[in-house]
Amino acid sequence: TVSISIIVLGEVARGLAVRRSGARPGDILYVSGRLGRAQLGLELMRQGLTSARASGRRLLQAHLYPKIRIELGEWLARRTMATAMMDISDGLSTDLARLCAASGVGARLWAERIPRVKIPVARTGLLRKRRLDPLRMALHGGEDYELLFTVPRKNVGRMRSAPGFAELTAIGEIERGKRITLVG
Repeated sequence: TVSISIIVLGEVARGLAVRRSGARPGDILYVSGRLGRAQLGLELMRQGLTSARASGRRLLQAHLYPKIRIELGEWLARRTMATAMMDISDGLSTDLARLCAASGVGARLWAERIPRVKIPVARTGLLRKRRLDPLRMALHGGEDYELLFTVPRKNVGRMRSAPGFAELTAIGEIERGKRITLVG
């Protein structure tokens, strides 16, 4: 058995750190990308469904080589757009709970707005035994490394200038209290 651990350390310029603890009631909750793609790649590998064809490689890409949203994170920080931010490494449900706990708030998510992986029709039969649910993978699958962040309502219009704006989705709102609610 081979085990490899990697730790990456870095520095943030003074005044540019966006912490988990800044979310406030009324902030809009955003995610980048489609969630659950890394989980789908892992499930394909577990089933031995890796393929030399381009379509098979594309499905494994998010699991093997996640896209890191550094440019977006820097843009949000430099323009003080985000009040709270973190990457989604342990699944949206777990990481949103961490962000809310650090900020002392709750959240309301709209299930139909959560951008989730699409399982290609050609693969559904092969994966049927695994009973994969795209929403479940989006909520609980890990290793996506997309960004989860909050933006004050007054800044939402300015988000159109964000790098990769087409891949950003408003999925909910920060609320008072400590509850996280999934609607729909």
